[in-house]
Formats: sequence, C-alpha cells, structure tokens
Amino acid sequence: MSGGGEPEQKGTGMGGWRRRGAAVKRGDPLRAAVRQGRRLLPAPDGELALRPGGGPTAREVLAPDLHAEAAAALDLVLDALADLAPVLAPAVAGRPARLAVREADRERLGAALGRLPAWMEITGSPARSRRLAVRPLLAVDSRLLPPHPELGVEIDVMGVESRGAQDMVHVGRALGAPDRIAEAAWEETSQESLQPRRRRPAPPAPDVEIDVVLTW
Repeated sequence: MSGGGEPEQKGTGMGGWRRRGAAVKRGDPLRAAVRQGRRLLPAPDGELALRPGGGPTAREVLAPDLHAEAAAALDLVLDALADLAPVLAPAVAGRPARLAVREADRERLGAALGRLPAWMEITGSPARSRRLAVRPLLAVDSRLLPPHPELGVEIDVMGVESRGAQDMVHVGRALGAPDRIAEAAWEETSQESLQPRRRRPAPPAPDVEIDVVLTW
C-alpha cells in the first residue's frame, strides 16, 4: 500500500524495473518475439505441419524407401552427435539402429539433439532417460505414415562404474545396451564401430521358417 492508501501497481517499483532490465539484458523479449514469429510461419517447403502454430513437422515423400530413409536418419543423428564419439551397435534385423553415449555427455546430448530438423521426433529426456528414441516423421500425400520398427535410432546413455581412480568403465543400463566399455577404450571403440563395413544393414529375417531349399 502507498501512503495515500492506494495499492501500488504491480511491476512499477524499483524491483519491477530491475526485473525488466535483467530480462532485456538476457534477451528474453527477443527470444519471445522469435518464438512468436516462428509460430506464424508456415511449414517449410517439403514438410507437413502436424499442428497449427509451428512445432513438429513431417517430411513429405513420394515413395519412401525404408532402407534409404533408415540410413539417412542414422547419418543425421551421427552428424549431430559426432563430438560425443557415439558407439554404434551391430545392426539387428527388425530393429532401429542403436547408439551408445556416455553419462557425462548428457548435457551435450540434449544440445545436439536440439539441432535436428523439426521432422525428427525425439522420445525420452536427454537429462533423465536411460534410452532415447529418434525417428523421422514421414508423410505421403499430406498423410502421416505410421511408425516402422526399423526406422529411426535408439540412443543408450551408459552409466559409470569406477574401479579405482584410473579405471572408469561405462556400463549399459537399458536392455540390449552394450554391457561394458572402458573409458580408455571408448574413442577407439567408437571409431571402429563407425567403419563403413560395420554400418551395413542387417540381412532381413525370413517371414517363414525354411526347411528345404529346392534348386533346378
């Protein structure tokens, strides 16, 4: 209350001006204006907006090739995570590609995934989840395609087990993650796993059991 008995207007005192000044210094109004402007923009050419006002999109394709799309998605994620030295697991038929990163890189993981295109959907929290999933959202004739089990990338965040000051081991905590990778061997393991011969897709699993093969 002021001396005249009338309530002060919120934000008109010195504290309010300081808060406003700090917000301007941080760039909050500019960021808010940028977000508002993005919401007013249409989806980029070749993309389908999934909800009005911006946000996730789907990439329009004419005749999607599963293997090509899976390889392209993996390349995008590997490019984004290049500084984290991810370890690529061997391909498994019927499953998406799988990467492992270190617990210590969680903060950088979130920043890296944030640079992916809007049509790459991220499931899980880089700050908390043991496993995250990244998959491309595709659309044909303005209709969103259903998810496919082989399309996308799973990312395992490996925990740490210390066995002495100089002996740190990264341990998989999610089902199917790599069991153990020593810190001293991490960089070499990453480089070896990303060799072209290791990135070939897995052979397709047969739909039916084959007992006899006839030739003539």
